[in-house]
Amino acid sequence: MGVIYGGAAARFPQLSWAAGTGFGLAAWILINGRDWIISHRTRPVARRVPVRMHLFSAIAHTAYGVSTEMVRRGGMAINRSR
Repeated sequence: MGVIYGGAAARFPQLSWAAGTGFGLAAWILINGRDWIISHRTRPVARRVPVRMHLFSAIAHTAYGVSTEMVRRGGMAINRSR
């Protein structure tokens, strides 16, 4: 997923909004948020997952987005210096 982001952000710089936090939150919503909503409708067990776990997941995906953007920027800087 990070490779797709890197290529897309190089072509569309607005995707790197807020140093990758937008990417991380979008990944959380598209992957975990969708699964959470689907399982919430079909399985009562999903309701037992504490909200703090969902919040932790969102924070972890935000950190993933920021680190992905930092690696992308570092790679771009190295590539420009050659």
